[in-house]
Amino acid sequence: MTEREGIVDAYCDGSICASTLEDYHRSGISDNVGRVCVIIPVLDYGIIERFYDDAALSNSNPSSLVAEMIAIRRADEICRQKIDNSFTIHSDNPEAIKRVGFPNVRYVPPYLKRSHFPHVLLKRITERAAYLRQSEGVVKKRRPPTAIWLEITRLMNLESAEFNLSESPLYMSLKLEQKFSSNGPLAKLTPQKVS
Repeated sequence: MTEREGIVDAYCDGSICASTLEDYHRSGISDNVGRVCVIIPVLDYGIIERFYDDAALSNSNPSSLVAEMIAIRRADEICRQKIDNSFTIHSDNPEAIKRVGFPNVRYVPPYLKRSHFPHVLLKRITERAAYLRQSEGVVKKRRPPTAIWLEITRLMNLESAEFNLSESPLYMSLKLEQKFSSNGPLAKLTPQKVS
């Protein structure tokens, strides 16, 4: 819970990617796959799951706005299942916040995006796949897998993966990076309501 009188903060993001991770050192291309990530730090809870929506995942015109709206709705469902108190959902897409219309959703402004962990988690997963694809044939011998690479591969390949944030090598590495970033801790976030 936060300092704001017992209100639980949840953070969400949605993305669309046309990459696969066959294993920790091989990537491929697929049809668009939608993913949402929701984290609730006070519960030590995270989830990354795929979603299927023909409008959002069109190969000719994928809609990140729809992905963000799905993420907000999914965060709301999860919070209602897991939290007895009031909760606030944080999203980095103001248009998705307006369209969904939930009163308890707050906007994460661009200057705090590097501290918006669901966004960064999804970005790291898709960046790993892109890096492997782009470096294929250039890199002759890959390093042995790290715990982070193995987790990225697992999260990218499962339909749905719930995890404890404190046991996630990827999340813990992002927390460490954030500690030393100019954005400061996410806990110091001042939510902004989008009207």
